[in-house]
Amino acid sequence: MKKAFTLIELLMIILIVAILVAIVLPQYQTAVDQGRWSSLVITSRSLSDAQDIYFLTTGSYSDSPAQLSVEITGTVSDNTITTQDGVYTLQNNYTQNSIEGQHNKLPNNLLVLYLPASSEFAGNLHCEATIGNTRANSLCITLGGIVIGEHNGKTVYLLEGTSTGSFD
Repeated sequence: MKKAFTLIELLMIILIVAILVAIVLPQYQTAVDQGRWSSLVITSRSLSDAQDIYFLTTGSYSDSPAQLSVEITGTVSDNTITTQDGVYTLQNNYTQNSIEGQHNKLPNNLLVLYLPASSEFAGNLHCEATIGNTRANSLCITLGGIVIGEHNGKTVYLLEGTSTGSFD
């Protein structure tokens, strides 16, 4: 007499595996997204430190990454640096001095690090997520973000600093 699994037993095993995958996969995606976000923060903080040094030397922020004393591997074009992980943009205008970072694998999230002399949100770190995108908004919430408003089709979460500023 051969011993074998019945069809019911095989279906139960498949069901158990499917339930385990359904539980683990979202947590895995969140962990991967947090790692990608961390790379954005590290590069943005390096650019911010270089901007602070430039500001102390010249009295204004740089419009070009090429003027900053920071080594980031990537392609510099006007006010942006494109790296293997994402794109970083220096924003310098009358109301906002910031560094914006967007990871290639997180297209619905935007990191905005406001520089200390910015007239809006000075020193803040924001996570912006496309409105209606559950994964993008979940990342900002997982990082400890508090909703402070909406801007350009994105929900804005405060990660660090105070929410002193407006979205005009």
